[in-house]
Amino acid sequence: KKTNELLQDTQNQLQETKNHVEELTKVVDQERASCAEASKELETRIEKEEVLAAKLAQLETENEGLIARWLQTKNAEAEKLNNANAIYEDVVRRASDVQIANESRIADSVAAGSSNQTLPSIGHQSRDITAPKDMA
Repeated sequence: KKTNELLQDTQNQLQETKNHVEELTKVVDQERASCAEASKELETRIEKEEVLAAKLAQLETENEGLIARWLQTKNAEAEKLNNANAIYEDVVRRASDVQIANESRIADSVAAGSSNQTLPSIGHQSRDITAPKDMA
């Protein structure tokens, strides 16, 4: 009888162990499936990150090109403005020089007291103005 009880206890323990192994096998299988799913998701995220990194690099390169073109345009515009300002300043300086020269000639004529004065005229031939003979 003892042997039967011992045999029965051993069989019960064996069954419990088998049941426990089955439960642990299910848990391991679930964990493997979970790890496989997490691994796939990680791979997907890595691929997306690589695609985004490549797109970012492309956009940065494109942005650098756009900035370079914008700077070239702005530099060309600045150069045109500088040239226009230089031309304007030259025209103003020349006009001032002509005005000063004309005023100097008039002053020299008046100071000389000449009865025969020549008044300069821009773009026209000078005219002689003769004072009346009774004023001379």
